[in-house]
Amino acid sequence: MTAKRSGLLLAAYCVAQLLVVLDSSIMTVALPSVAVDLGLGPVPSGPSSTTGSAG
Repeated sequence: MTAKRSGLLLAAYCVAQLLVVLDSSIMTVALPSVAVDLGLGPVPSGPSSTTGSAG
């Protein structure tokens, strides 16, 4: 692989990772507000809501 192609591949990978993190951040902030607006009530948060452990 040439150096130019390797650089483009690395840049594409970095942009993809940035978009994943950005999307995750936006969803974490927006989902509770959307749930309340739709009348679904507050969304539980914290480790116990995702792991299912009584902790």
